[in-house]
Amino acid sequence: MSTRQQSPVVRAESGQQEVDADTLVLEAQAQRQSDPELRDAFHPPSATVQQQADHSARMLEKTLPGEHPPGNFGIVVPGVYRSSFPQSEDYAFIEGLKLKTIVTLVQKDFPDGYDAFLHRNGINHIVFDTKGTKKEGIPASTMKSILRIVLDRQNHPLLIHCNHGKHRTGCVIGIVRKLSGWNLGNIIGEYRTFAEPKVRECDIDYITDFELGDVSNLFWEPSLPFRAPGFVRATLFAIVMLAIWLVWGVRSPGVATRRRDSDNS
Repeated sequence: MSTRQQSPVVRAESGQQEVDADTLVLEAQAQRQSDPELRDAFHPPSATVQQQADHSARMLEKTLPGEHPPGNFGIVVPGVYRSSFPQSEDYAFIEGLKLKTIVTLVQKDFPDGYDAFLHRNGINHIVFDTKGTKKEGIPASTMKSILRIVLDRQNHPLLIHCNHGKHRTGCVIGIVRKLSGWNLGNIIGEYRTFAEPKVRECDIDYITDFELGDVSNLFWEPSLPFRAPGFVRATLFAIVMLAIWLVWGVRSPGVATRRRDSDNS
C-alpha cells in the first residue's frame, strides 16, 4: 500500500534562531559552495518557526492531488518531491503535481505508457544509472550532477526517485540537507523515516562522511564562459592578433604619419 510522508521540515522563514556549532559550520560551507537563492529553498529548520513550518506542510498537503500516490511519497520542500519508482496507477497523481522534471536514480524498464505519459505532460526525464548503495556509494561526480539538477529552481516542480525511494534517494536527499546546513541528527532522522524497516548503516556512513568540498562550485563552474573551448580558442586568437598588431606598429612607425600626411593633403 502506498504511503504519503512529509519530510520533517519544509522551508524555514527568516528570523533569529539558535543553532549548534555543527549547523553553523555546515551553513558557512553551504554559503561558500552554493547559490544563496537556490540554497534558500532547502534552508535548515528553525526552532522558532517550527510551528509555522508544520502549518505550511499541512496546507501544502491539502493541495496535493487526491489520487493514488507513488509508494514512499514525500515532500522534500514545496516543489520538490521524492518517491519510489512510479507505476501506471500513479500517473494521475503525478500529473497533478505539474512536474517539470523527474530524476530517476536507477536504470530499468519503465512501466507501460511511461514515455507517452512524460511526453504528454512535457516532463523532462533524467536518468542516472547508479548502483544499489549496498554495492557502492554514489560517486561524488555523479552526486554533483544530480545536485545541479535537484537544486536548480528552473527544474521545479521536480520528483526524484529510485526503486523504493529509500536508499539511493535517501542518500541524495541527505546530501541536499547537509549542503543546506541541516543538523546531522535531523538528516539521519529523515533518512530513517523513509528507509524503515530497511535502514542501511552504509547509507548513514555515506551521508555522515560525505565531504561537501567534493560538490563545491555547483552552479558557476560549468557556466563560466572561459570554461568553454570556443571561448578559449577565440581568446587565444585575439591575443595572437593583438600581439601581431603591436609588433607591426612598433616596427612600422611611419604608418601613422603617412595616414596623417595623407589626411592633410
